[in-house]
Amino acid sequence: LDGGAIRELVRVKAPKTLVDVNWDPHSSFLIYVERNGRANELWRVPSAGGPPQRIGSLPWLAAALTVHPGGRQIGFTWNRRITELWITENYMPE
Repeated sequence: LDGGAIRELVRVKAPKTLVDVNWDPHSSFLIYVERNGRANELWRVPSAGGPPQRIGSLPWLAAALTVHPGGRQIGFTWNRRITELWITENYMPE
């Protein structure tokens, strides 16, 4: 926004889509959900550049990704018809 260069961090090709994107608390990584049909995977990519890193799988209707300010937990909703709250802990290395 300040006129700096635009950088591409990750590109997802069809039929995959990005469902949710969020910064980690230190802005070191972008955390995102990649959907491929009915499968969801949680990924992170370094904001300084580098290859994406797969964190794990999520239920296929996972959405509304949020990262806890402490950086050790991720919350997301699971199903749009039945409300559930899930938390993923210890996704970042020590």
